[in-house]
Amino acid sequence: MKLSTTARENPGVSVIPGFLCSLMRYDALYMLPRSFLFLACLLLFPSLAGAERVEEVWLFRTEQNISEWHYAGLEEGTLTTEGLQFSITDQAAIFRALPEDFDRTVDGIKVYIDPIEGVEASLLLMEVEETEKVRKRIRIALTPAKGDIVAGFYVPLTYYKKDLKGMNTIAISLMGKAENVSFGGVRLFGYSLFEKLTGAFRSFLIFEPFRPHMINLLIGPVIMPDPMPLPLTRETLPLSTSVNAYFLVFIALSGIALLLYAIFLARTRSIPWPNLRAMILRRFFYSIALVWILYDLRMGIEFLRAVSLDHKSYISASAETRTFRDMGRFYEFAAFATPFTSDRDWYELFAPDSFQYFGLMQYHTYPSLPNDGEPVSDTWVIYQRSDITLGEDSRLYHAGEAFTAPGVLLLEFDESSFVFRETSL
Repeated sequence: MKLSTTARENPGVSVIPGFLCSLMRYDALYMLPRSFLFLACLLLFPSLAGAERVEEVWLFRTEQNISEWHYAGLEEGTLTTEGLQFSITDQAAIFRALPEDFDRTVDGIKVYIDPIEGVEASLLLMEVEETEKVRKRIRIALTPAKGDIVAGFYVPLTYYKKDLKGMNTIAISLMGKAENVSFGGVRLFGYSLFEKLTGAFRSFLIFEPFRPHMINLLIGPVIMPDPMPLPLTRETLPLSTSVNAYFLVFIALSGIALLLYAIFLARTRSIPWPNLRAMILRRFFYSIALVWILYDLRMGIEFLRAVSLDHKSYISASAETRTFRDMGRFYEFAAFATPFTSDRDWYELFAPDSFQYFGLMQYHTYPSLPNDGEPVSDTWVIYQRSDITLGEDSRLYHAGEAFTAPGVLLLEFDESSFVFRETSL
């Protein structure tokens, strides 16, 4: 099926020539809250919920749906049960107009797309002038998982709310080379106040992603007024609004309210000022104590949860099944591999993350050390690298090419973790 590359008559929407060549990343922080009422509702009504309100549904189901979109870098496509299927040779874009009140009514976007190997997919929100000039652009990277062509990849707009005004075009940008790419369409979601309060309360109870070095940085509770389940990570957590902002507003307004109340009592009941001062100070510190206790309970539960998970998954687990946080079975592997490196000054290490694992392995194998330069050792320690295999000629291979001399396996921890030693260096 031929895909139209000319735009329909939509205000501010037309072909965007060459806009893919100047894509820019844009990170916007969600601003601090301005409403004390929001905080009060957050604390008093945590369980209010309702079904989300779908603003727009733009899915590829019929040929009419295809004609509602506009295309750059694409000429042909096939309509399948999953959506529009096409091929990319370099870069392409699929775009259409947004509702006029997009910045006020839409709180989230769900993109139906499958992961595409070798292709960078992005969601673009743009303000396009009538002269076809892109005045403003927000670029959001899409990292869909397998099955998101059906379930959808959700993008909360909370982080970008203050920058959405004037946006009139949505686009899916694809850069790379691939065949049989499937794009199912998008849905726009808007939420009621109660739904936002529910999401905010749930986000307050979301614990920080578990990492072995959390002692160095504790982000603490955050507020995300979005009812959708969100995969909060170490990268997205700092973009959310810290609950401290709400607590500070609460304490400040409590102090102002108590001061006004004291002035009112002094004028209407002739209560001596020293008595009023003692009363407002006492109640103000009660407000601080309330916040302190609530915060302490929240963080205390998080710390106890960390201890519980560590005890269950590592301390009390058997040596064959124990794992430590996001390090998996690395520490068991390190203890297993150490005897095979103790007779060498250096050994070669291949792991998923060179910086993190290199440092940790030094503690386990010292005085033997992992080499971070050109190979100088006959001993190769491989951890969680399924892309490195032992060939029939007894050499290690990566991407189809041998990079060691023939040797033998000294230890096989699992299918992708082992110790290899060259027999002829």
